Amino acid sequence: MFDLEAVPELKGGHARTLTVSPPTTTELTGFPLSVVIDNDADLAAHVIDGRDIGFLIDDEPQPCEVVAYDRAAGTLDAWVRVPVLPASPASVEIELVYGTPRDPCQAPTMWNGEYSAVFHADLDGNHMRDRTSHGHDVAPLAADMLPTPGPGIVGTGLVYDGIDDALCEAVDADGSLSFGLASFSFSAWVFMTDNVGEFDMPLFKGGSSIGKPGFAMMLGSGNWIAGFQDGLMATGLRVNYLSTPDLNVWHHLVTVVDRETQQA
Repeated sequence: MFDLEAVPELKGGHARTLTVSPPTTTELTGFPLSVVIDNDADLAAHVIDGRDIGFLIDDEPQPCEVVAYDRAAGTLDAWVRVPVLPASPASVEIELVYGTPRDPCQAPTMWNGEYSAVFHADLDGNHMRDRTSHGHDVAPLAADMLPTPGPGIVGTGLVYDGIDDALCEAVDADGSLSFGLASFSFSAWVFMTDNVGEFDMPLFKGGSSIGKPGFAMMLGSGNWIAGFQDGLMATGLRVNYLSTPDLNVWHHLVTVVDRETQQA
């Protein structure tokens, strides 16, 4: 994720070049890049509602999503999938086109493929929408269990009361969140102000104990753990590097399960 608030020079009419110099020492393919632009007068002058925004690399349209656009503030929160993000010190140039792009951004084109579910921690009514075509939208079981909007690491986030706030999906209808023996990964940005118990879970699809197959993040007062359970055995992987969880800061937690190497 990169914040591109400092946008390079305007190339003309309704296009500009974003030069991204990633800090990574490894080349990455199909990389989802966050593009955040604040208080931009030219966007405000030429973009009405965000549906006329697109991204090009080498003059080719790229899969992308506009999460939010505020014309009054000239503020854009978007994602673009970069085919190849080069290793440092190389850079990649991305053309931001707006007004009349050849291929406007649509969430399913950005996230379909290897993604089973993507959430931006924002609300559409009382739902948090899955940005993929799998439709894993989640909603509270009762109105008083709905979390409240708040600031996110990028764009908006959701604030849970630590008592009963929760968003749930009734059923994994197409089975795309049940990975069997396949490799998979799951991740989340979290900002915790306090612990409620030993095993607070911001993400749960089973995995917490025997008899609950699946995976979960358990970020309570003890070690932070990624939990897994296959129906026969439960195991956990410590995901924080501190003996005491660090509160009041953002953490990006990522767990990768590699079935070929039998490692996580």
